[in-house]
Amino acid sequence: MSRLQTALLALCVAASLLMSIYAIQATFNLRSAYDFLRENYEKLALQYKGLLARSQALESSYNELKLSYVQVSEENERLANESLKLRQAVDDLRDELTSLRRNLSRVEELYRALSANYSFLSSNYTALRKDYDELKILLESLSMKVLIEPENLPKIIRASLLESSSLRSLALSELKLSRGDQPSEKAEKVLTWILVDFQYIPDDFHEIIVDGKLWKAMDRISSPAETLNRMGGDCEDLALLSYALLAQALGDGESIYLIGLRGASEIGHIAALYKVGERFMVIDPAGLYLTDVSYALKTSFKKTLGEETAYLNPLWINPSLKLPMIEEGVAELQPVYGSSFEPKPAEEAITLWLERWESQIPLVHVSFVANSTFYKTFGSTQEFLDFIELGGLG
Repeated sequence: MSRLQTALLALCVAASLLMSIYAIQATFNLRSAYDFLRENYEKLALQYKGLLARSQALESSYNELKLSYVQVSEENERLANESLKLRQAVDDLRDELTSLRRNLSRVEELYRALSANYSFLSSNYTALRKDYDELKILLESLSMKVLIEPENLPKIIRASLLESSSLRSLALSELKLSRGDQPSEKAEKVLTWILVDFQYIPDDFHEIIVDGKLWKAMDRISSPAETLNRMGGDCEDLALLSYALLAQALGDGESIYLIGLRGASEIGHIAALYKVGERFMVIDPAGLYLTDVSYALKTSFKKTLGEETAYLNPLWINPSLKLPMIEEGVAELQPVYGSSFEPKPAEEAITLWLERWESQIPLVHVSFVANSTFYKTFGSTQEFLDFIELGGLG
């Protein structure tokens, strides 16, 4: 082998060695670069994973925020709509408030007018209520006095005694009644005073309301004050006046009652029953009777051939005519029948009295007895006498 070839071979070997060295160096460098890149890759991979996790977290947060945004947007839109409605409602309320203020002014004016009317009506109501109460009492009193029932008599008697305040002074001054007088004397004073100073006045028709209907009745019991004012009355009026006068001068063991009669018809009669101890006197002004005497007004008329006498019912003559006749001596009240006026046993006193009425009231009998505290009805005279016998008027 030539030197040239050897040289070329050496050169080729050297070049090959040099290239191997360069290759080794390059391989080392590549390895180093690879390791560096691998290290960087691993770092980047870790960073990538971290970034990926963050990206996923951010994406999740984004999605949540997006959902929240959508919800908030929808809520905002809803609130915007509600706000619009509320603004409209506020505007409507402002308009309504303005209208209400105008109405309030009118209402205040109406209130002031109504308040004035209320005061006027209230005062009228008070006056009307007072009138109503008085009318109610009057109607009840009128009905009670017109429909004379025994159960009403105690109340009527109590009311009569209360409203007749002048009775005591009248009994003491004009009649000169005294508790210490003899009972027969007191009874005679009461009866004769009524027969002289009063007249019989029948009742007029009175209108009353019963169960919501208007009724007319020709019977009414007057209080003593009314009888005094009229200077007359019928049997119950004069009997109640007798009761009231004697009640002002009752002595120990004395009591006074109203007693009623009834017969086969609807005709009735009332007198006063005066109890003295265990004895009785009937004071019956309308019957001109006091146990056991009947009275009449004896009148004398002079004629050419002499004097003529007549006996008249004193209650049928007006007091304005009767009193001058008595004062002039033309007339005189006298007992005309009976023996003497004095208290008698119950059966005798009642029997004598009934005999005076049996011709006018067929089948006459005692129907009730009453005073200011009680009343009692009877179906027969014997029932009444039995009641007395058992101490019913004790």
